[in-house]
Amino acid sequence: AHPRNARRSAARFARAPSCARASRARNAARCARAADFGHPGLNNLYHVKNRLEVAVLYNDQSVLEHMHISRAWQLLTAPEHNVFGNLPPADVTTVRDTMINMVLGTDMSGHFDELAKFTTKASSKSFDSLSPENTKMVLRMALHCSDVSNPAKSADACLPWAVRVMEEFFMQARQQRARCPPRAASRVQRRAPVRRSGAPARARSCACTTARPARRAT
Repeated sequence: AHPRNARRSAARFARAPSCARASRARNAARCARAADFGHPGLNNLYHVKNRLEVAVLYNDQSVLEHMHISRAWQLLTAPEHNVFGNLPPADVTTVRDTMINMVLGTDMSGHFDELAKFTTKASSKSFDSLSPENTKMVLRMALHCSDVSNPAKSADACLPWAVRVMEEFFMQARQQRARCPPRAASRVQRRAPVRRSGAPARARSCACTTARPARRAT
């Protein structure tokens, strides 16, 4: 659910006049398709806490982001596809570097550090020149913004996607409960199912998956 929503937002960034003039930005829209490729619907924390194979493979660091890049690159360069076959090696290196830079920037564990760097650079007007470093930072932030942009959309566009991602979180909670010992499983918070007829009120808060129930007054 979420990957399709993020890719649509990234495509809108790429069509913006300020981006459309740069061929690298247009190619970045293609790189954005690698984001969330092969996503299992379970987040990084779930993989790390349960010592799943992909977490062990990438040493608990940006687990899913590394997996997305690796699997997407393998698909794109497979002999039956090889979409970069007619590109010079230097261009292929640039595409791969751009893909890695952009997709790793979607890891929410680095959100505040990335935002601080971007804000500092923007406030100092360091983006006036289109240097390779500036371009990489802008593209990285553009995909990250696309990844978390759903609450900024109109209600008609936002709520259906919010419901879908909530369903993924509920599925993860059920799987975690199944992995827990009986006594621990009883402490996993049980949540009401999502109504398909319409978005529940909690979906509008954007904090529905992390909110804890209020403690009763004594």
